[in-house]
This record gives sequence, C-alpha cells and structure tokens, in this order.
Amino acid sequence: CCGAGTAHTPCDSDGAGAGIAHAACDSEGAGKVGLPLTTMADYRAAPLASRPSTLDPAEYVQLNAEQRRAQGERLAIRARLKLQYLRQLNQPDPAHLIEDPALSRWVYARTLNHIYPNFRPSPKTSLLGFACGVLPLFFWYYIFKTDRDHKEKMIKEGMERPFSLSS
Repeated sequence: CCGAGTAHTPCDSDGAGAGIAHAACDSEGAGKVGLPLTTMADYRAAPLASRPSTLDPAEYVQLNAEQRRAQGERLAIRARLKLQYLRQLNQPDPAHLIEDPALSRWVYARTLNHIYPNFRPSPKTSLLGFACGVLPLFFWYYIFKTDRDHKEKMIKEGMERPFSLSS
C-alpha cells in the first residue's frame, strides 16, 4: 500500500481504484514522511450544529471486510460508468445523442410534482399569485383610465388641444 519511506497514499490493492485506506495501511502510513493522514474521526462538530449521522465514527471507522469490499465494488462501478460517460461525451464525432441517466431521472422527478413537490397551493401562495398577477392589472387599468378621462375633460374644456402633426 504505502511503501516504506514514502508518503501515505490510499490503498489500491483491490484493483478497483477505489481509494479506500485500509486499517493496516493507516497504521503503517501514519508515521511516514509526507502528507499527514487525516481521518473522519478528526472531525469536530461546529459549536451551534450537531454532528451529522453520516459522520458517526461507529459507521465509518469500524467497517468489516464485507462492507469494505461492497464499498469498493460500488466505487468501481461508479468510476467505470463515469469513464464510459466521459468517453462518449468527449468523442469528436458522436454517432448518437448522449443521454445521462442520472440527469434524466432528475428531470423526471422534477417535472412530476408528486416525487419532489416544488409547489404546494396554500393561502400564502394564493395571495401572492393574486397580488402579483391580478392587482397590477387593476392598477394599470386605473392609471390609464383616469389619465384618458382627464385628457378628454381637458380637450372638451378647450384647455388642451389634440395632438396634430401639421401644427
């Protein structure tokens, strides 16, 4: 993994490129020269926030061999899919449309309002819709109508003459 006298690098012995540091690797590489080994156990919670459940030391420090193998397989699958997508994306003359399945799932979930609801009718949204949609129409109607009535009154009284290009 780490090698004698070298800086600590994540173990890659499973061939998956997973980058998972093994327990033997941690004990051997911790005292080596190079970058300091930092683990999630060094995480300190902020004073006004609690520690997220994903950072519970019991969940990530004490992984057994089966969990490490499964995690490595998942990371290998993810890396393989990412490489395949990037090869298709960077192909100079693509033969077909490249579709990202994750993006398709996200758009599907976003457009169907029952999966991730992004609008819920409530009294607040109804009032906002009325205030932003209907009230401006009445406001501008009032402004234009009173201005027109005022101009007609002035024209009838002879105080203002109608616009003419010839004079």
